[in-house]
Amino acid sequence: MAKTEPSHYTFGDQGPAAERLRRLASLYLPLSRSALEEAVAGVGQPIALAIDLGSGPGYTTELVADVSAAARVIGFERSAEFCEGARARIPRDIEFMEHDVSTEDLQCKDVDLAFCRFLLTHLADPIATLRRWHAALRPGGILVLIELEQLSSTDPTLAIYYEIIDGVQAQHGQQMYIGGSLEGQAREAGYEIVTSRVIDPGIAAASMANLHRPNLENVRKDPWVQENYSETELDAVADGLERIAAENAGKTPIENLLRVVLARRVEA
Repeated sequence: MAKTEPSHYTFGDQGPAAERLRRLASLYLPLSRSALEEAVAGVGQPIALAIDLGSGPGYTTELVADVSAAARVIGFERSAEFCEGARARIPRDIEFMEHDVSTEDLQCKDVDLAFCRFLLTHLADPIATLRRWHAALRPGGILVLIELEQLSSTDPTLAIYYEIIDGVQAQHGQQMYIGGSLEGQAREAGYEIVTSRVIDPGIAAASMANLHRPNLENVRKDPWVQENYSETELDAVADGLERIAAENAGKTPIENLLRVVLARRVEA
């Protein structure tokens, strides 16, 4: 399959973005571990090769290694800075390859277990990418997908923030709420659906606001944002996120639903 143009990543893949991904990994650790444990059981044999697709600074890759007990673990990440940081931080036998998994065929075959969280939402053509990954799985290999299905709040600050992020992603042909179509897209790419469910990870609005605040700084200079929101409005959202982040857990209402899909490559 030919290489395509690099995807646009809304929240940045250098410098401070690594800290955001550390927080993200911590918040979604229980859900991610549970999904991986289910996938490992579904593989049904010792895992020779497990991969992390869009590994960032390596936090999810460590989790894949811990849960899978795979003989070989590879984290694929397009950011050279993140790959270098992961190699320096993780004193164990995990490989990190600088590679854009959304545009290039994977440099491996016969994968038993693949993990991908919050990546397809940033792609303009997720089905083409899913097909690339399908080609790398062995028959019976399982891909774990975790994506956003719904994120909403009656709080005005959060409502405007989600509107902004949805608008920015739409300008790049991306789907913020890709979870709703994830199962169908996986089927179209050739996978058999093992399980598909919607899960509330139970994360408080204060913790979510801590993630959102640096994201706002990444997108506020986006041309679409500048055209549709004044600096005064954006400052108000930033202040509101700071307020919510400082609140006691549970004070601000939030609905955060994730779609978790386990998809298998079947015999051709």
